[in-house]
Amino acid sequence: MDAKFIDAVNNHNLIRVRIALANEILLNANGKSFHEMLNFAEQNLSDLYEEHDGEVFEEDYSNFTSDNVADIQNKLDFNFSKERLAYFEKVVRKVKGEQAKARATESTRTSNPFQDGISDENLLSGFMIGGGGIIIAAGIVAAKTIPIVFGATVAGLGIVKAIKDNLNLR
Repeated sequence: MDAKFIDAVNNHNLIRVRIALANEILLNANGKSFHEMLNFAEQNLSDLYEEHDGEVFEEDYSNFTSDNVADIQNKLDFNFSKERLAYFEKVVRKVKGEQAKARATESTRTSNPFQDGISDENLLSGFMIGGGGIIIAAGIVAAKTIPIVFGATVAGLGIVKAIKDNLNLR
C-alpha cells in the first residue's frame, strides 16, 4: 500500500482517500491492492461512505463503455456510497475485460502490433504536448503570462489525453 494513501487515511483526508480508491479500481481493476486499500480505509474511517442516494443502477453491462465508467466515477464525487463504489468496480471490471478481449483478438490478427506506426490519437497527444511546450517557451522569451498559461493548458490536456488513450478510457 502506498505511503501517501496511508497518510491520507491517518490524517482523515476523505477526499484523497476516496479519489485514491476510485483511481485504484481504474488502474488495477483485477488486482488485490484495491481491496487491501479499501479494507484499511474501512477499518480506520468510520465515515468513509456516505448514505446511498437511492439511484437504481443499470445491471445490463453489455453496452457499457469507458464513458459509463467516467460517468459513474464522477457520481462518486457527489455520493461516495458503498453501493456506488461496488457498482463502479463491477462496471470497470466489465469494461476493462471487454477491452482486454478486444486487444487480445486484435493481437492475434497481426504479428506486429507496431506495423501501422504511431496511432493518430498518440500523434495528436504528442503534438499537443510539443505545441504547448513551444508556446510556453515563446511566452517565457517574450515575458508574457498569457502564452505561458495557454501553453501549459495545451500541454496538460495533451498529457491527460495521452494517459487516457493509453489506458483506453475513451
